[in-house]
Amino acid sequence: MTKSRSQHPPRPPVVLRLRREAVYAALMVVLLVTLAELGLRLAHARKEARRGARPYGIHSETHDGVAYGEDDGPIALANDPHLVYRPRGPHADAVVTLNRSGFRGPERPRAKPPATQRFVVLGGSTAFGMNTSGDAAPFTALLEQQLAPAAAARGRALEGWNCGVIGYDSTQELALLATDLVDVAPDVVLLFDGWNDFRGSSMVADPREALLHPKFTQNDRYLARRTAPFLEWLRGFAVVEKLDEAVAALAARAGPPRDHGDYFDHSAVALPRYERNLRALIRLARAYGAVPIVVTQPELFQRANPPAPELAMRAKREEEGYGDLARAIYPRFVAIGAALAAAEAAPYLDATRLFDGCDDVVFTDFVHLNDRGHQLVAEHLAPLLERALVEAAAGARTQR
Repeated sequence: MTKSRSQHPPRPPVVLRLRREAVYAALMVVLLVTLAELGLRLAHARKEARRGARPYGIHSETHDGVAYGEDDGPIALANDPHLVYRPRGPHADAVVTLNRSGFRGPERPRAKPPATQRFVVLGGSTAFGMNTSGDAAPFTALLEQQLAPAAAARGRALEGWNCGVIGYDSTQELALLATDLVDVAPDVVLLFDGWNDFRGSSMVADPREALLHPKFTQNDRYLARRTAPFLEWLRGFAVVEKLDEAVAALAARAGPPRDHGDYFDHSAVALPRYERNLRALIRLARAYGAVPIVVTQPELFQRANPPAPELAMRAKREEEGYGDLARAIYPRFVAIGAALAAAEAAPYLDATRLFDGCDDVVFTDFVHLNDRGHQLVAEHLAPLLERALVEAAAGARTQR
């Protein structure tokens, strides 16, 4: 008997077409995403090739050496419970040397040798010597070289410890001096400060977070992401990373209004904090027998009559609102440094004015200096430091 059509209804052709089209669409999406992924990775590789070697690039590590986050530079910044992070040494390449303590420069014993004077420089990446040609270029190394003969005439060897750390502000410097550097018995503590406190307070949306270092917030976000391994794996794809950046940009635009383009103004919180920290740094240095020197570090928009290349850099920063922020707020940090040094009778140098009578290009960006800039800083600091070393030697003889 022939089976009726009602017993075996034919599959509707439309269903086959829809399924086939869905498969084709899925394959097309996969193809497009694959092409986009390959294109983004190729563009990134070309950008890295153009950028060349990055001796000053950083990456984050947990306390036990596990790398995390998106940065992949050669200098490791390891999580630290008191300092947020600290550079991990030893590290050496053709440009940057970190000793076992994580400070830039040669290995030296922590116990001060007899008949030796030490000066310690605290600060951020400018003091560290970001963008300079090598370990001999930062002003700490230049000052040691310039003043060593005078120290030798006093019967002393001279050591300059470059303890500037990329990104450190005055809160971290205070913790570093109190927990680590007082043990190396410095004769002079030079505080090269101001800009990281100023800029750090402009990077967070919530003024209640202005007391948190921006990298603390960033590290906290990265470490939280590691608790979702599948999502973290997805973020390893360039396409997902771009989407993530787009979502973050939309969230930023939808967030609270900013005071200066891309920047907030939380100086009402940051300025008193900076003043407290600077006062504590000066007094702590003196309590351990060291002479403090206060230096307010240079900044791109504070220089009078800059040369054409620096004017071009200023023009780029104007577009994002940084120029208005720097002109309005940074002089208030400078004023605090000057007033506090006067009140505490500490030697002071306003380095924002060092380059006004010079035609040379000294800035490489907002605040970092090239080799010539470090030379000029060293020339102006040398007399202050020499007087402080003489004072420290006299104080040591009096105590004996």
